[in-house]
Amino acid sequence: MADNGSGIKAEYIEHLFEPFFTTKEQGKGTGLGLAMVYGTVQTHGGMVDVKSSPAGTTIQVYLPLITTAGTVEVCGLPDDIVPGNGETILLVDDNATVLETGRDVLEGLGYAVLTATDGLSAIEVYQAHKEEIDLLLLDVVMPRLGGVEALQAIRDINPDVKAMFATGYDKLSMLPARGVALNEKVISKPFAVSILSQSIRELLDHPDLSA
Repeated sequence: MADNGSGIKAEYIEHLFEPFFTTKEQGKGTGLGLAMVYGTVQTHGGMVDVKSSPAGTTIQVYLPLITTAGTVEVCGLPDDIVPGNGETILLVDDNATVLETGRDVLEGLGYAVLTATDGLSAIEVYQAHKEEIDLLLLDVVMPRLGGVEALQAIRDINPDVKAMFATGYDKLSMLPARGVALNEKVISKPFAVSILSQSIRELLDHPDLSA
């Protein structure tokens, strides 16, 4: 795939395949497209090569050639990605694309996923499925009710619920003012799938964390 645009800055190329990395204005793109491409190509044992200059950018995808029939071997996850064990995660984000893609990523890691589009919806979903949900993964700033306020309300229902926040660098400064405890897990967008998977398992496997 090639274009004749102005090219990609050298300092951006190494981050192209990170989930949620984008140079677009807020609300104009999620930075998930290339991350999904990269993950799919890696799963099939391939590679992606990016060449960019002021005259344009070329992205080439290489996949291994299968020359003989045989049994299909399912590729495992990379060593730094920690799979789930079927636990249920409530994913909360007001961006529909982020929500859909995040669900796909989490399901690919081996989790069951429920979704909500804001804090009020998250409380409703939790009340309906509180016996199933093992972890909350919330954005911070959302319409109607933010992630921190939603977590506080949900902890009135279940003080021991585990939770973590995923938010942009520009929102990190809002966390202390919103009452996030010092031991609350926060991962900053953009983040790699490996970081997400490791953070989730750390919370789920250690009962003394987050709750």
